Amino acid sequence: MKCGTEAWDHARQLAIVAIAIYPVGIYVVTAGLLWWCHKALLYEAPTPLSLSLQFLTIPFEPPFFYFELINMLQKLVLLGFIPMAEPESLQQIVLATVCSLLFLTVQLQLKPFVSDIDDNLGAASNLAIVFIFLWSTLIRTGALGDEGSDQRDNGSYIAMMLMVAISSILI
Repeated sequence: MKCGTEAWDHARQLAIVAIAIYPVGIYVVTAGLLWWCHKALLYEAPTPLSLSLQFLTIPFEPPFFYFELINMLQKLVLLGFIPMAEPESLQQIVLATVCSLLFLTVQLQLKPFVSDIDDNLGAASNLAIVFIFLWSTLIRTGALGDEGSDQRDNGSYIAMMLMVAISSILI
């Protein structure tokens, strides 16, 4: 199938519909179900529906029963929407970096998990995602220099210092 053909246009339209129905639809249905039983989840007064949704809410403290929606939103944004924004461009990487920083900030501020170990693991995994996008930005901009050049050594040093600085601020 070649780009710009009638078959390609049809496949693209079908993909857009599938993207709207599945990931966005699952998110909306999950949000609706959690909203429907939010009082039971907040006040720990189980209902049949809240018990059936425990697989989504058990890892989180009661005030943060909705946090699985934030995790789903992170995946939807980083894997569903950002790849459609100017593919292979610096703007795409910067947008992904900003979104990742936002999700990291939410994770660090709320500390939604019942277990402190899970809070730390969630923060560490979000920090790793931020570092991946920061490193991608440095590679894309050429800040690391060409192979064999002195600029590469300086770029690597700057990149490591940037990562250490961000880590110390966040931790």
